[in-house]
Amino acid sequence: MTNETKQKIKNEIKEWTKSLLFALAVGGLILLFARPSFIIGPSMEPTFHDKTVVLVEKISYITGEPQMGDIIVAKTGIELNSFMNKSVIKRVIGLSGDHILIKDGLVEINGKVIDENYIRDGFTNGTFEGTVPENHVFIMGDNRVNSNDSRYSEIGYVPIGDIKGKVYFRIFPFNEIASF
Repeated sequence: MTNETKQKIKNEIKEWTKSLLFALAVGGLILLFARPSFIIGPSMEPTFHDKTVVLVEKISYITGEPQMGDIIVAKTGIELNSFMNKSVIKRVIGLSGDHILIKDGLVEINGKVIDENYIRDGFTNGTFEGTVPENHVFIMGDNRVNSNDSRYSEIGYVPIGDIKGKVYFRIFPFNEIASF
């Protein structure tokens, strides 16, 4: 092997190493502000299906408050299954101080029926009434008949401090890539 060939190989390895280090640095930087999260189960259908992968950004709730309709990842006190690691992905339905009433298939916030064109089957099962405590949110899955959420004592109202982040991008399946 000639010195020229050795030098070319050395330069090629150096370039690949630079590219790899750059990619790792960019990936690490992205993970400071966002992380992937996996949807397990049907509770957010039709918005997200089982095995959907989303990106969750961590900054929004450091600088601001959750908003009605945000899709969030939050810690809970229960282990839902071996994959969920005590976290849920749900939609924010009520904010601090909101009075929630669920009856006759409809959700009322502060006496007004909310438009929920994103929910599966077009109605909310069960009954519930309560006021969201200060610094908490009320969350529900979009598939209301198959969602463990704030309507049930196992989850209840979620402290804002337990929100891990806001879903902002669906990255898998590739044919359903979208921002939120």
